[in-house]
Order: sequence, then structure tokens, then C-alpha cells
Amino acid sequence: MVIMDKIFFSIIIPTYNQGEFLEKCISSCLNQTYQNFEIIVIDNNSTDATNKILKKYEKQIIYKKFNNEGVISKSRNIALKIAKGNWIALLDSDDYFSLEKLEETKNAILNNSFDVFLNSEWMLDRNSKLKEIWFYGNKKKNFYLDLIKYGSCLSTSASVVKREFLEHKSINFNESKEIKNVADYDFFLNIAREGGKFYFLKKPLGFHLIHEKSTGSQSVDTFFIALKKLLNNHFELDYIKRNSYFFSLLNLKVIEVISNSSHGFMKKIFNLFKILIQNPIDFSFIIFRIVIKKIKIIFFNYIYKQEKINLQK
Repeated sequence: MVIMDKIFFSIIIPTYNQGEFLEKCISSCLNQTYQNFEIIVIDNNSTDATNKILKKYEKQIIYKKFNNEGVISKSRNIALKIAKGNWIALLDSDDYFSLEKLEETKNAILNNSFDVFLNSEWMLDRNSKLKEIWFYGNKKKNFYLDLIKYGSCLSTSASVVKREFLEHKSINFNESKEIKNVADYDFFLNIAREGGKFYFLKKPLGFHLIHEKSTGSQSVDTFFIALKKLLNNHFELDYIKRNSYFFSLLNLKVIEVISNSSHGFMKKIFNLFKILIQNPIDFSFIIFRIVIKKIKIIFFNYIYKQEKINLQK
């Protein structure tokens, strides 16, 4: 691609055995209405049809094979070193962009001041059926503390990050195996801690596929163990105060109970009741926030109902 103006995107796509989704992912990038970008695909030595698929695009992408030892952060960091763009667009290989994604991002960059751009995303099931829109972020002044206390409200594939900020603050993806499942959360935490400005667009500009191979489908236990380790790391480094740390653990405990599909409804209610007895005020506030967030999702999905109907035609 020829650099025509100051806004040049590097689209980073790490992949491993996602051949069945990869072609749609890359096509969504190549067909963007804004064409000032490069595509960097880092393949963790896939054993499926990935290599064959990528060879079709070898003149249109930067393709590198790399053994990341099961740590996707290593692939992303390699791509960051290769990238020439002044803005980094992150994309998982089983997700894909709306065709106007980069155009809308460019317009936001020209009209606002921020270090991280996030759009909303359509959630898709295994059969690519639209389920709902997920909206990210908030307007909290201390966004880092809010992320710590209430958990991640961000998405990697919905994010575009200013490269200059990452380099100035020496931020990359954590390659520790202990938190490999939540390294993207740690990445955004570090940006927020360093004062990075976040811009959230309600309009959905991407499609996030939920399926049995996706990172979102990992076991509940594995995911929450990694989350607790991550919170401990930030607490031990003295980034967060004691009361915020314990509140974050309580919030995590509530979410863990709600998310555990192996527990029946009555067991979940019993476990939540135990938390309520021990921490009535904080528990009530956490539940209130969860309910409000769900109401917002229902409200915005209603607003975009017609768009959903059009996309499904």
C-alpha cells in the first residue's frame, strides 16, 4: 500500500489453526473503503489449511511464521516490531471488520484526540448468526481504576492503538504464560495506567465470532485463575490501593459465580447469597452495575434492530 497521508494503519492478525475463518478475516481488511494500510499475519506454525490460504494473499500481506509457544502475546509483539503504521489495528483471525472500519476510525482520529479507539461489535454464533451488539468502555475519569475494579470492558478486535503512545510509554503485550489468557486486558490496563485517552464509538464496526475454538470459550477456571494472577501483579507492583484491590476480587467472585455454567440456577443463587451476607453494600453495587449494563445493551440493540435485520438479509 502507498502511504497517501499521515494516517497509515498496520492491521495485526495473529493466527493458529483458524483457516476456516482466516479468508473472511483478511478479505474484510483488503476490501476496506479506506485503503491506506498494511496487513501483518503472524502464524504460529498452523497445521491446517492456513498456509495454503495465506499463499493466495502473499502479495497483499506481510506473512511470518513464528513459534509463539502458545503465548499469543509473543506473536503480537513480533508484529508490533514489524509494523510501519502510526496506528495499530488489532484483529483476531476468527473475527472480521466492517468494510468502513478504517474509514470511520480515520475520521475519528482527524476530529478527536485519543490514544485508543474502540468501536462496538456484532456478536456472531458458530453459524455466523447475529446475536447482539456488545458496547465497550465508559467515561470514567480514572479509567484504570475502573478497569481494575469492574473488569475489562474492552475488545482486542475492536481496538486501534496509537503507535507513538505505545513506544513513548514502552508498552507491549505481556508474554508471561501465567496471564496469557488475559494479556489483552493487561495491555489495556497498562495503557490506562499511563494516562492513555480512550475513545468509544457506539457504532458497530466489526464482527466477533464466538465458537468452541475461540479464546472466549476457554474453561471458566483457567480464565479466572489468570485474572486473579493479573490483579495480584498490579497490586504487588503497588499500582492499586488495597481497598480497590479487594473490591476487584469481590467483583471477580460475583462474575465467576454468574459465569460458571457447571452450576445450576439454585447453586448460583446460594453462592451469590453467601457473598451478599459477607459484603452487602459492595455486592449490591456490583449487581446494580451488572443490571444497568444489561439494560444498556438491550437499549442499544433495540436502536440497531433495523441494521441487524438488514445484515441478516
